[in-house]
Amino acid sequence: AALHRRFPRGKFVFVIGADNLVQLPRWQEWARLAARTPIAVLPRPGWTRRALAGQAAKRLARHRRKPRGLLLGASPHASWTFVPAPEHAASATAI
Repeated sequence: AALHRRFPRGKFVFVIGADNLVQLPRWQEWARLAARTPIAVLPRPGWTRRALAGQAAKRLARHRRKPRGLLLGASPHASWTFVPAPEHAASATAI
């Protein structure tokens, strides 16, 4: 919310690993975040299948797009995509 206020014309994409997509429903106001900010999910060893079958993926299923269509589209709800890439074990903190 702070970034959207500070950069009102900016277009943001929230990049997370599949492990965080699994945990997303535990986050405060996660549905609001998903509704206003496109999400790109990267595969993670041991988490990818769980993420795609998880609560967040199911709830947001109708908003899922192909990677190229993430920011396109006129839907009032932000979209999300699963990025087809090799699974990588390093955490964002380690990277």
